[in-house]
Amino acid sequence: MSIKNGVKIASINGAEVLKIKAGKEGEIKYNTVFSDSLLLDKLKSEGLKISKQGSTKDIINVKFDYGYTDDEAKELMEEYNKTKAKNKSLKKDNRDDINRIKQLNKMIKKIKCELKVFKKELLALTDKKEIDKLQNKIDTRKNKLIKYKEELKGLDCKVLNELNKNINNMADLEMRIEDGIYKKEDIRDLLYDEGFSLDVYKTVKKQKVFDKTIEYVYFFRSAGKAKDGTDYFINKELFEKIDEWHRMGIELSDENCKLVEMEVYKSLIASAISGYITIKPSEILVMKDLDVYSKEKDVIKVIRNEASEKKESIAIHTKDRCMNTIWDGMCLLQRDEQQGLIEGFRGLRQHFYKTAGFVSDFQLYFKEYYGDNYETATITDMFGREVKVSTCKMITTNNALKFIKFLGTDKKAFEQWAEYVEKNDCKFGITKENHLSKYGDKLQRMSYQMLMSLDINQNQLKEIFKDSLNYIMKLKNDNEFFIEHLKRTATTVNNNALLADLATTYPTFINSYMFKDARKQEVYQYKETLKRGKLLSESENETILANPMTLLYYCTGQLNEYITDGILGENKNGELYTDKTLPNNNSCYCLMFNHNDKIGAFRSPQNSMNNVLMFKNNITDKMNKYFKYFGKNVIAVNMIRNDVCQRGNGLDEDLDFLYCSTSKTIVEACEKAQKFPTIINGFKPSPDANNYSNTAKDRAKVDNVLQKSQKAIGTSSNVAMLYLTQYWHLINKYREEKDYRYKKEMEDYNFYWLEGYEEYRTKEEIDLEDKMLDNVCILSIIAQVCIDLAKRKMQLGQDDDDNAINNEIERLRRELPFKEKPIFWQYTSSSFDEDNIEKKLKTKDKEAWKQLSKKDRSLAIKNERKNMIESLYDYDCPMNWLLKEIDKIEDANTTNRISDENFLIMYGNGDSRDGKQAKKIEGIVEEFQKISRYLNACDEDDDETVNEYYNLLYNEYLEKVKRYSVDLDTMSLMIARALNKENKFLKSNSKIKTKLLNILYEKDRENFVKCFGDYEK
Repeated sequence: MSIKNGVKIASINGAEVLKIKAGKEGEIKYNTVFSDSLLLDKLKSEGLKISKQGSTKDIINVKFDYGYTDDEAKELMEEYNKTKAKNKSLKKDNRDDINRIKQLNKMIKKIKCELKVFKKELLALTDKKEIDKLQNKIDTRKNKLIKYKEELKGLDCKVLNELNKNINNMADLEMRIEDGIYKKEDIRDLLYDEGFSLDVYKTVKKQKVFDKTIEYVYFFRSAGKAKDGTDYFINKELFEKIDEWHRMGIELSDENCKLVEMEVYKSLIASAISGYITIKPSEILVMKDLDVYSKEKDVIKVIRNEASEKKESIAIHTKDRCMNTIWDGMCLLQRDEQQGLIEGFRGLRQHFYKTAGFVSDFQLYFKEYYGDNYETATITDMFGREVKVSTCKMITTNNALKFIKFLGTDKKAFEQWAEYVEKNDCKFGITKENHLSKYGDKLQRMSYQMLMSLDINQNQLKEIFKDSLNYIMKLKNDNEFFIEHLKRTATTVNNNALLADLATTYPTFINSYMFKDARKQEVYQYKETLKRGKLLSESENETILANPMTLLYYCTGQLNEYITDGILGENKNGELYTDKTLPNNNSCYCLMFNHNDKIGAFRSPQNSMNNVLMFKNNITDKMNKYFKYFGKNVIAVNMIRNDVCQRGNGLDEDLDFLYCSTSKTIVEACEKAQKFPTIINGFKPSPDANNYSNTAKDRAKVDNVLQKSQKAIGTSSNVAMLYLTQYWHLINKYREEKDYRYKKEMEDYNFYWLEGYEEYRTKEEIDLEDKMLDNVCILSIIAQVCIDLAKRKMQLGQDDDDNAINNEIERLRRELPFKEKPIFWQYTSSSFDEDNIEKKLKTKDKEAWKQLSKKDRSLAIKNERKNMIESLYDYDCPMNWLLKEIDKIEDANTTNRISDENFLIMYGNGDSRDGKQAKKIEGIVEEFQKISRYLNACDEDDDETVNEYYNLLYNEYLEKVKRYSVDLDTMSLMIARALNKENKFLKSNSKIKTKLLNILYEKDRENFVKCFGDYEK
């Protein structure tokens, strides 16, 4: 299957659009890809204009991550600041007078009030003595009043009047300034509603010439893009051609509409794809999903505390049943060699359709079940359609069909969907498929969150670390292994492929500068990766589905007696349905591992011990008969009467995967984790979940809420890890103390008859530890809520509070027992990235930062990072233990290197080498280098976006170089210019060495390798 690329598009921030609207220069970046998709196919057919360089101006990527202040507001802010400064100066220069004036006014006011009261009292008195006494008081007050007023006249009250006037003026300025300040939320509101226009240009004879003005309107956003505040806008003319098709003809009501669902599900057809499979709607069997409940068990239910004014989240220890939706989001695909459906899984997309398809041979089962009636047999699906068994290529369930949320479940709804699928030639886009680990058989990297969820000691950590240590030592010392590593990790960015090729062809090349430097860098980078907790273990990432055999029984009506109102349970005789192919609660079927293997499993995001899963592998002939084509990257698990979905933090089966390990130490720790109760999401759906109008304003409102919580998934996970760090620290310190006291008692009193330890923790200590674990559970559910926020809103925190999620996370952060972060935080937290440190320092004092030179800024960042690291604490926890093990590993040896020019072979001479051609090719690579540096500078863009754009650029510039027919003589010239620094007669192109060598190698591998040879003394 060929890898597709997409088209390049521009990216702009909403604030920059407002600048351009005001006639200023706005920054437009060219660093984004509109990926190949079914939507892009349709846009092309409707006239999307794509340049020869593979870019389009009809679509633009718009971000909303900072605000805008117009010129008038800036001028008013200057006036405001001047007035504020003037007031400050007036107060400073006239401090004593101002204070005395205020004091006198206060006393005058007080005396007037007292005189008013005394005069009323005087009228009520009859006793002369009392009258005289009160009259004396009145006279005294009057004399003071005269005195204070006289003193007040002598003071300059103009200053106070001026101060009050300035204060009133500042209040007026504040209101006017506010009108000219646009927060990022305001900008989204404005652009969603009004759109915007941009002048676009074309290049004619190397000159930039005005082409036309494009009017852009809001197009769509995907669930992923919404979280980082990014949206697509499109040429209005093109939008009008494609909007109805994009929505699949679905019309929303004006009020109380499913706006959130529409925005996320209409974008499914824009998902990046790498190829297609073709299935007709008539070849699809749709079954209704079934729910199944576990027995009542100990759980931790996270709910909103309705009794509290703040409505904070709380964790309740209770008993409850856990529910699984058995086939949520998955489908079975009939094996089809012609379409490349040989084994494994495929992520599939179509109009309002999202699924993970698992390759199997269910037709074999149908043939056996129906026997002689196979060719004529039909199954009535949930839409009332008669689907011919022998032509069925896909078995799916209603949860994968998102159009049901808008159109319902009658036959007409399916027919409307089928009409649009057929308009796409029945093509389903492939978004993802299985592949084995690049680290070798049964080796895969875990995350630091997984490591921190394991109750292990330091010796067990060393056992888990062994695979990583072995890998890194082989990188350092085993030439063949390192060469294979280079092959596995080769990309368009590095030179790994050509280094591996040269080292394989010429054995002495392993001693070259290029090879040894690459080895040192690889070992260093791998150590840095390990410091982030990405340890290798005997494991693999396995995409999950449930009870495939039960699904086939369901299709053929063999479950009917066990189903009541969509729930799989017991028949009339009280017999519970059991899946004999997955006979136990924790049974699974995974061809990566051996029969009866115990498997510890984690889902991302992994936030607590309560999320750890355990399975036992059950490989049987019956499962192999129909499902051996799942391959090694699929795990079929039993979801009948257990807690898999909840324990997997709300997992479903539309491409969710589990990190599955058979490492003895990890499995033992996973078994221990089963004592921690499963967490249940007890939050209720928000009552205003569908309280939206079908307007641009409400669409912007939805996306603003999503962006506000964009970092909440990572933040909630980070805070959970801080809790676990401190929890393990307390537990491990307690265990050390416990061991010490126990040994002491044994020595002092010869208590050899003791069977166990005495508990040394106080009730307060135990309560604290329990509270910490409860908060971890809350954070785990918050992460789950955040993941689903693009589809549904939950009632969390105070009513109508769009910041509820972030407020809850911050509240839980404040409840951490210790304020210090752990030592490993410098490797796992983005706050230690240079870019984020720079932003922090810049925010502290923008004016001071502007005055610093580039060198001083770099030094300030370095010092700040050093201070941050010095403030970290060495908690007694697995990640900090890991760092100590990594620090013992030495870097790769780079001694006795041989200069690269000793391996070069020069062909031809000055006459036969085409210097002009070489210069042109080097110029192309220099241009590529310049654009690449610009891409790297776009630090606010995510790695995936940058990599997509880089690969597109790489292919574009590679094609430019491939247009030249480069002979061996000229090839050797360009390579020598890159590597032979000693030859003064050659013009050096070493600045573009990596990219030039990479492109020359990809252009002509055979001739490239010929330009090298073995070193001979």
